[in-house]
Amino acid sequence: MLGRPYHRTESDTMPHTVPPRPKRPRPLPPLRRSDRTAALAGSALAAVLLTGCATGPERSTADGPGNADTVSAVTDSAPAPGAGIEWRDCTEAELLPPPLEGEERPEVEIPEEMRCSEVAIPVDHDAPGGRTTSLQVAILPHTGEGESRGAVLYVAGGPASPGIPDLPQELETVAELREHFDFVAWNPRGVMGETAEFLPADVCGDQGPGYVDVATEEEFDAVMAEHRAVMEECRDRDPEMFDNMDTFQHVGDMESIRVALGEERLNLYAQSHGGVRATAYADLYPERLESVVLDSVVDNVSDPELREIAFTTAMETRFQDFARWCADSEECALHGQDVTERWQELLTGAAEEPLPADGIAYGRAELSLMGGNLVRNAFSWPLFSEAIESALENGDSTRFHETVGASFYTPNVVAADICADGGPIEDFAGYQEYTELTVGLSENLGHGRALHRLPCAAWPHEGVNPPGPIGTEGLPPFLILASELEFSYAAAMTGEIPGSVAVEVEGTGHGLYFFESGDCVVGHVHRYFVDGVLPEEQAFCATD
Repeated sequence: MLGRPYHRTESDTMPHTVPPRPKRPRPLPPLRRSDRTAALAGSALAAVLLTGCATGPERSTADGPGNADTVSAVTDSAPAPGAGIEWRDCTEAELLPPPLEGEERPEVEIPEEMRCSEVAIPVDHDAPGGRTTSLQVAILPHTGEGESRGAVLYVAGGPASPGIPDLPQELETVAELREHFDFVAWNPRGVMGETAEFLPADVCGDQGPGYVDVATEEEFDAVMAEHRAVMEECRDRDPEMFDNMDTFQHVGDMESIRVALGEERLNLYAQSHGGVRATAYADLYPERLESVVLDSVVDNVSDPELREIAFTTAMETRFQDFARWCADSEECALHGQDVTERWQELLTGAAEEPLPADGIAYGRAELSLMGGNLVRNAFSWPLFSEAIESALENGDSTRFHETVGASFYTPNVVAADICADGGPIEDFAGYQEYTELTVGLSENLGHGRALHRLPCAAWPHEGVNPPGPIGTEGLPPFLILASELEFSYAAAMTGEIPGSVAVEVEGTGHGLYFFESGDCVVGHVHRYFVDGVLPEEQAFCATD
């Protein structure tokens, strides 16, 4: 079913309680700092040496060796910034994905000062002498007097979000920062450029395991088999690339970029899921970091159960905010009604008989997950209220499907990344436990919290980067930004990384330095990067 929920023909409900099971010990990744550092450091240097000096490298592919227009990295005992990269004018290929068949690529305005290139990488950083490929990189050069103080490397989120297309939109945001630093971004493996050709969008981006509720162990096993089959369709296109999409491979790419830039130390600005890569890089290469800003990031260093408790509780609070808005605003399609009661009526009915939409059907857990997506931001509250009203009146979930259903799956290229790291659910009993926990915290939204974690239960290998503390010796203190909704993540991370400070930002925004760009947030970021000054504890930024 390629990323879409199946239709259940029998009425079944998610159990609210299950007998407690002993907790499993958290598996350690097979390689952490000492072993991985040696392996990845070797791969970064090998990528340099494989390609020679500023020439297109020989690379082996699935079809055999061939030439690539890839600019190599060069190392030296005292390298000049960018010594291993030949910058050129950027093209639309770095800023836009290939158009769909029959469509033309839209025009895009490329900033005159922006430069682009490629950096050679091994497909597998644990086997640096093997097949190589390249990543697209871009730079907004330093504009101040004298030499640049180094590079700020933008670690984009997603996962599977390209970094380069964000640069033209953020020229004003980073203008003051560029008086002191170069600002660098790249398009991660599997997203755009040559590596994306290996994992094409039709089977790796537009397909993937769907968010499908299961009520029995037999259903769980059947859905996991379906998920594995869907992921295998993508893997068949390039097994080696698909098998090397985990966080440690992205960290190896970051180190290859650092070497190519000729920087002894990096400044990182990481956003959303980019925080997982940034903290893993910090774990492996603390001596290579000058400063780190984490913005709206996924927390992969603190206790995952406490993290889920805090976030689900915050989401229930958000639902109550939505209910109060409905009571006060005529924009709400349910104005004058008991919103919580109507929502529970819908969920209970969907648990007994999933609601159809476009040939499929959504049950209680699916609607709960969709509701969580819609309740997060106030601008989507009118849509949420209309979807509830429509479902109750018409007995179908068409409005939910039209609003959220198109993205109701984990793209295969994302699954290859996050599932390789490891997930919190391993079997049906684990799914029940997770659901019991979240429903106990939020009767309104808790039924769907485990659902978006479920696809990774189909991953056939042990995760390499499960949540857990990172080494902190030699690390700089981090600046961590988070909205009120996500602040529990930031607060937990400051407890794991000594000296770090979290800034709470009013509202529910995500991507606060780039996409929100308020003066308060931008000021904190620039003072930290430029002057090394962190804000006071419990700093708060109101929305501009």
